[in-house]
Amino acid sequence: MCETAMVSIIVPIYNVEAYLKECIDSIRGQTMQEMDIILVDDGSPDSCPQMCDQFAAEDKRIRVFHRENMGVSAARNFGMEQAEADWIMFVDPDDWLEKDAVEVLVRKAVQTNCEIVCASFYWNYTGRQIQARSKAAGANEYLVRENLDFLFECVICRCDHRTAVWLGTSWGQIYRADYLKENQIYFPVGLKKSEDVVFNLSAVWHAERICILDVPVYHYRIHGGSACRTLHSDHQACILRAAEEINAFMKQHCVEAELRPYYFWRIVDDLIIFSKRLSAGVTSADSFRAAIQTLKEFAACPVCQEGIRCIGPSSLSWRKKMVYYLLKFRMYRTMIAVGRIYCGFTGGD
Repeated sequence: MCETAMVSIIVPIYNVEAYLKECIDSIRGQTMQEMDIILVDDGSPDSCPQMCDQFAAEDKRIRVFHRENMGVSAARNFGMEQAEADWIMFVDPDDWLEKDAVEVLVRKAVQTNCEIVCASFYWNYTGRQIQARSKAAGANEYLVRENLDFLFECVICRCDHRTAVWLGTSWGQIYRADYLKENQIYFPVGLKKSEDVVFNLSAVWHAERICILDVPVYHYRIHGGSACRTLHSDHQACILRAAEEINAFMKQHCVEAELRPYYFWRIVDDLIIFSKRLSAGVTSADSFRAAIQTLKEFAACPVCQEGIRCIGPSSLSWRKKMVYYLLKFRMYRTMIAVGRIYCGFTGGD
């Protein structure tokens, strides 16, 4: 580790050989050079392990750890255990940073002594870049206990192209290391979806002050293999487990009143995104019927039905509002049939 490092940057790595060099080069080329760069090879089956070793041979700031595949949450948790700097930053291996990203975040973190500094970012599609815009103008500091409702909304509700105040991810922000460790804030191991949301609910709750910057520092790459576009075989189970984790958090900390509206919004939003991904996989009459049945069974889950009953459709974009009513009136066939039209259900999807 670089002895003067103020920030440990943790990169969990699995099957991203096409994007890894650009990611690591963007970290190594930061204007702030004093960094502890932790690469966690999560049993990647491609050439990523060898690439990581080569990066470490070229740069003494890089430490590489090779592990059996246990998922991104376990990899990030392991990285936190190895981190020795004052601040922790997470970078996904298929994304990249603006040249001054670390300097901007660390400078603001030191200046404000906030536990979390969250910045804006870019959505990067193939051949297209969109800057997310912030609800908050300029730099704003928030005392957590006085702004719980707003901050919880920022964690649970997904960001779109118009709102960059999103604490629902672990990337694009910086955390004070000692408060994460003192409060035992870790990612839920085994959860393939919404693990960042569960992590940040706890992170926000234990913080005193959070700073939000309307400055884009992070490039979030959208590609065919992105986690946000992948329909896992256990996708439904992941959505329901995430809902259970959020529900457990609400009960443990007695914040049902603050969180429940956003909790229901999240469930319905997950249902909408799930229906789109089902639609994308339809290639025949048989797969069309199978998609309808899968959506019907999932939407019938008590937690999903409760979300549909309780959410106010006015909180949804016009596209999502249309799909919400299809869900409400159980028009699953229509949802699957027109699903491909709604490629823009969410900015991050």
